[in-house]
Amino acid sequence: MRDIRIFLFHRVSGNKENWTHATHVSIFEKCIKYIIANYTVKTVEECLAVKGSLLHGKAKPLACITFDDGFKDNIIYALPILEKYKCPASFYMITGCIDKGLPTWPHLYSNIFENTRKMKLVINLPELGINVDKHFKSTLERIQFGIDLVKKIRFVPPQDAETILDIVKQNFNDVEDPHNMMMTWTEVKQLCESGYPIGSHTHTHLKLTAVKDDEQLKYEMVHSGERIKELCGKFPAAIAYPFGLTDERVTKIAHDAGYKYGLTVGQRAYNPGLDINLMAVPRVDIYAERSWLKTNLRITGHIETIKKIVGR
Repeated sequence: MRDIRIFLFHRVSGNKENWTHATHVSIFEKCIKYIIANYTVKTVEECLAVKGSLLHGKAKPLACITFDDGFKDNIIYALPILEKYKCPASFYMITGCIDKGLPTWPHLYSNIFENTRKMKLVINLPELGINVDKHFKSTLERIQFGIDLVKKIRFVPPQDAETILDIVKQNFNDVEDPHNMMMTWTEVKQLCESGYPIGSHTHTHLKLTAVKDDEQLKYEMVHSGERIKELCGKFPAAIAYPFGLTDERVTKIAHDAGYKYGLTVGQRAYNPGLDINLMAVPRVDIYAERSWLKTNLRITGHIETIKKIVGR
């Protein structure tokens, strides 16, 4: 059986930002144009339903296009290109973000640090190991500090991240939350009605492998699936694990929740003959590369080969 390359995108935009990067519209169109020309493109759900083997033609290998999170720019910029090239794709939603109309907390941090005009930050949370009394000398220094802060607290419990975020908002109270970044449920429903499969990316985008409470894990996956079912008429077939991370416990709970397929990030193709666990199917993250050359190397898999050769 031939490999299937399942490509992962997040944001697609024509706007340049300092650190919440998106695949540029021109690069994205080159991606889709190249993939359509060199692969037979089907949805993940269609491929996995028959383990891909029955879908292979004699010439082109199979590929799938997926999007995680549910950003509105997927509708504004990516969808017209998908429709232009008649390219199937699947979309995996963070349902809590769709409910609130706001992205996950790391994006809220990024929005604040990038757009505030204030240059002083004080955080006194010794119980969380954070003690900051900082006057920034430049905008770039402030943005870099924000990047480093998010990396430091990326996997802390959600309540701790929210506590820190509240204090950051108090310091930088000249920035409003970005209420226009996520799709609405109306837009999600329109995607579904247009034939694009809608899947879960959990309810609040937790690092599932770090969640110790089984009931919390179930809620993240079941509630997300039920919210999608309300709009699309059926429980989603697939769940995309946040950060591409899963383990045996997470995949079992996902399967028991009602999902048929689970998507990870493995930076390699899915092999229907070898990858027998349909609850841990690898995808290739295209990231938000600035150049077409590097993006093309990711699509073809050559960049992983280069990394192996140079030992990285």
